[in-house]
Amino acid sequence: MHNRKTLALISVLAVATVALIFGLRATFMTGTVAGKADEARGLPLRADEKPSPIAESVDIVKRKRVPNPVSPEDTPPKRSEPERKYASSDAAPDWSVVAATLISVESAQRRAQTLKEQWSDCACTIFPKGESEHYFVVVGSNLNRGAADQLRDRATAAGFPPDTYVTKLSARLSAKVE
Repeated sequence: MHNRKTLALISVLAVATVALIFGLRATFMTGTVAGKADEARGLPLRADEKPSPIAESVDIVKRKRVPNPVSPEDTPPKRSEPERKYASSDAAPDWSVVAATLISVESAQRRAQTLKEQWSDCACTIFPKGESEHYFVVVGSNLNRGAADQLRDRATAAGFPPDTYVTKLSARLSAKVE
């Protein structure tokens, strides 16, 4: 049943497509577009090839491109490195650097140990202690925002995952990896 309906629909669409293509072709061959080409070559226009009255009454004016009114002197110079300003909350020592998020404490401990072997300066810990849906491998904690950003940059330079990020964690970290 579905096959007949599908075939019928395809047939109707094919016929409509062919009709549309030939209809557009006929418009371009006998319509205004072809008429203007004939007129430009000095050939007389047939009555059905003449442009519409609206097209005859509209003057098409080509406009020159106007340059941007803002001169280079008006724009401030670009800084080579963006200046980072921290809010007062960024100065508080409650920022942490997270290298991984895993669903089991065992896999988080293995990842922390691997990262610790990769970079000996890493004091990787697991957060949170106890039951949770996710466990974070924390590279450093209790930092202000600037120190956390610097630690993240050093960690990624040491080969940690490029998606290592800085965030605020709500409680003190525990479960130190040994």
